[in-house]
Amino acid sequence: MFEKIKKVNFDWFENTFGEPVKIDEDLKIKYYIYDSARNKKDKKEYEKGFIGWVQHFDDKSACMAVKADLLNFAVDFANKFKDKLASDESLKFLREYLNVDLFEHRGIFYCLNESNKKRLNSSKKQDNSRLLFKKDFEEYDFDFKNMLGWTAYPNFCYATIIDKKIVSCASAGYRENTDYIIGISTHTHENYRKKGYAISNVVALTEYVLNMNEAKEIRYMTDFDNIASQKTALSAGFIESGHEIYFAKKS
Repeated sequence: MFEKIKKVNFDWFENTFGEPVKIDEDLKIKYYIYDSARNKKDKKEYEKGFIGWVQHFDDKSACMAVKADLLNFAVDFANKFKDKLASDESLKFLREYLNVDLFEHRGIFYCLNESNKKRLNSSKKQDNSRLLFKKDFEEYDFDFKNMLGWTAYPNFCYATIIDKKIVSCASAGYRENTDYIIGISTHTHENYRKKGYAISNVVALTEYVLNMNEAKEIRYMTDFDNIASQKTALSAGFIESGHEIYFAKKS
């Protein structure tokens, strides 16, 4: 359904780890070896206890990167869990089989594009959501980093402005050097949460992007444990379309 987003994610694996060492046509899984990471930065990033990385999509295709001595294990693991590679059940198996204190980071992708933009819940938009570009931020920015936790301005965003302060924002950025994948992230100051500002800005921003009359796909990603963010994505009308999990030995 979201072929452009899936391609960008698959290309990232190949750009990072090189060509797949194994392709399972039946399970639609490509396997990569961590040891062949193409630059020192990538190797250093993954050296601290790295075990594996999985990205799993709604059509049940997946990419897996593991250390070389775990390739056979990864193949067995994929066959055992198939369409639930990033599930609680699979993580429990990993902990028990590998017999390690496991660190894991799990995320959920939500996506939307032109073909399903009617799902967008426009009723959630509020009047105080405003489109801002980089040049606009200084007018409202008293302490932007401390308010929203950002260290850099997004390309453009929809923001809730109260008393000339940005209190909630859904920002947009192009992903992986493409001009057709828009990544959305959202954040609301803790004093202004549970007022519908986040979903209002996400809907307004998504509507703006999809009305650009270009073949763009929007990707909204959040942590497995961030229930509020997941509710925002689903209430806005986004479709859950993939999972990712990074797992490593705890140091």
